[in-house]
Amino acid sequence: RKELERQGIRLIGEDYFNNRMLKRGQITIFIIISIIIFAIIVLSFFLLSDEEEVVLTPVDGIYSFTMDCLKMSSEDALYTVGKKGGYFASPTNSIEGVPYYLIDGSMIYPSKERIESEISEYIESSLPDCTQNFTNFSEFEINQGPPKSIVSIEDEEVLVELEYLLAISRFDETYELKTFNIKLPLRFGIIYNFAIEVVKEQAKTPDSTCLNCLIEMADNEGLHIATLAQGNDTIIYTIIDPYYNFDSRYSTEIVGFGNYNFEFATKY
Repeated sequence: RKELERQGIRLIGEDYFNNRMLKRGQITIFIIISIIIFAIIVLSFFLLSDEEEVVLTPVDGIYSFTMDCLKMSSEDALYTVGKKGGYFASPTNSIEGVPYYLIDGSMIYPSKERIESEISEYIESSLPDCTQNFTNFSEFEINQGPPKSIVSIEDEEVLVELEYLLAISRFDETYELKTFNIKLPLRFGIIYNFAIEVVKEQAKTPDSTCLNCLIEMADNEGLHIATLAQGNDTIIYTIIDPYYNFDSRYSTEIVGFGNYNFEFATKY
């Protein structure tokens, strides 16, 4: 090459090749930028489409109202069965509305399934008092089916599944709502299991109670426990969950400044 250049012969192939490579690189960059811009446009379109799909319907207000009533009725139910040891209505064997779980060595506490049924019964009976036949939605015609709830008590939460058929119509439009589900972060399963452990410990030594032992047991579960003697042979226990707070409706009626209370009694 040097010899050719010395003779004045110009090599154009390499320059041509370099120019073509430069142009190809520019085209490649242009294509990549175009693809990126196109991807951004497509992504923006889908995001906007998703936002446009979240359109409020005329019955969304009815759904939200029903969910609020379900939450209120469920909390009322949990409060009531807590004050009554798992029962909707206090059983015969009770003292001041608090049921006995142990009488003269015999354990008579309700099963978890029984308590679930008691909570369901309360919800189903109280929900219509909250909805008030949906009189706040007079612009709709609303036909209601009977509310039917299924309650599941888990260690860390209470699940409520409500089947409540609402056939809604306005003008020429018809809608249907049927299923409403909520989760309440109440450690009911842990509370219930601890209550049974307290009863079993009491049954071992009917004439005496190791309060420090119960306090230690409660601490291990993240709970508190309080006792109230009634006469010479009865103790009312209150198990307190400091991690669940009711609103101001209950704060003056329960131990622990609005924390959840579960009460039961033993007699020896």
